[in-house]
Amino acid sequence: MLSMFTACSSEPTVDTNSKSADIVVIGAGGAGMSAAIQAVQNGATNVVIVEKTGMAGGNTTRSTGGLNASETTFQDRDAIEDSNQLFIDDTMKGGKNINDPELVKYMAENSAEALYWVNDMGADLTVVGLFGGASVKRIHRPSDTSAVGPVLVKTLLSVVEKNNIPVLYNTKAEEIITDANGAVSGVKVTDAEGTYTINCKAVIIATGASAKYLGLPSEQKFKGMGVSACATCDGFFYRKKVVAVVGGGDTACEEAVYLAGLAKQVYLIVRKPYLRASQIMQERVLNHPKIQVLFEHNTVGLFGENGVEGVHLVKRKGEADEEFYDLAIDGFFLAIGHNPNSEVFKPWIETDEVGYIVTEGATPRTRVPGVFAAGDVADPHYRQAITAAGSGCKAAIEAERFLSANGLL
Repeated sequence: MLSMFTACSSEPTVDTNSKSADIVVIGAGGAGMSAAIQAVQNGATNVVIVEKTGMAGGNTTRSTGGLNASETTFQDRDAIEDSNQLFIDDTMKGGKNINDPELVKYMAENSAEALYWVNDMGADLTVVGLFGGASVKRIHRPSDTSAVGPVLVKTLLSVVEKNNIPVLYNTKAEEIITDANGAVSGVKVTDAEGTYTINCKAVIIATGASAKYLGLPSEQKFKGMGVSACATCDGFFYRKKVVAVVGGGDTACEEAVYLAGLAKQVYLIVRKPYLRASQIMQERVLNHPKIQVLFEHNTVGLFGENGVEGVHLVKRKGEADEEFYDLAIDGFFLAIGHNPNSEVFKPWIETDEVGYIVTEGATPRTRVPGVFAAGDVADPHYRQAITAAGSGCKAAIEAERFLSANGLL
């Protein structure tokens, strides 16, 4: 369950002279800020956030859709009949997380509380609209219809500031330091003035994951102007339009099926002559009337004036019958995977074959005592703003339990 955040009466500060803290949170995205706030709410008085860039938000800033929630008071207000089971059915029908129904069940059953949690912090997500292939209105957006990502970041950051939680911007974590017993004892960081160690009792890693791109110059040119790596974040803006999805695995197929519930036409651009997705996802894609699979196609560029208007394609690249042509589209979605931002921690923290931090079961605990992981860096399933924030809360709760159990608070 998600805890409610409130401002503390105490004024926690980082000890900048000795460079020490009770808890160091690495990353100032949705998961990191949520973890820091929850830690203070739990009684920690010396929490610091380390952020390698010059601003807070991370991937959360780019979330432009809304929060999906069922059985909410706002749906009741608008006489919208919904249920958690209907939310589950719609999500599974759409293909998202088809292989992990327990995750979908957990998300649905906690969705209303997550919404209230965000609203209680001042986000004001009160306008309810239709979401993708959902059977009822379920997407909750800000009352001024602005994007939910920036609203969530602004809300979290305001609570961070109210609680006097220091954020060390342009500071990069370099090393996890452990003691003779293998428990965490500090974090080595680097900023503009040099490298130093923050001695600490617990660490929460919330460094996120970066979407993989094809490496085309036009991708960067049109980023945020028709190019996206998150269908569930940005698909809402392509209702009744034509879009393309790049990739041939489960994620790409799930994104294509999801977008087909919104768009007029979906092209799935697949480099190989076959799909790598599970059989059930292949069947969903190949049998969907609004999805056309373009096998043996490579993207070589995008074009448009003030946004994406089309894609340059090559069919059967390098073969005798190689063919170049252009395809008119309104949106271009990358679904070729993510790179968890965990590389720097691998000498100390266990990761899977992709790079996601491995935690103990459904908890945020890692194999290093006192080190916890939250958000996209440990989540290959959802990669959503609200689930990242929720996992930050869980990590902070576990960190507090660790500190209490070991007499460190």
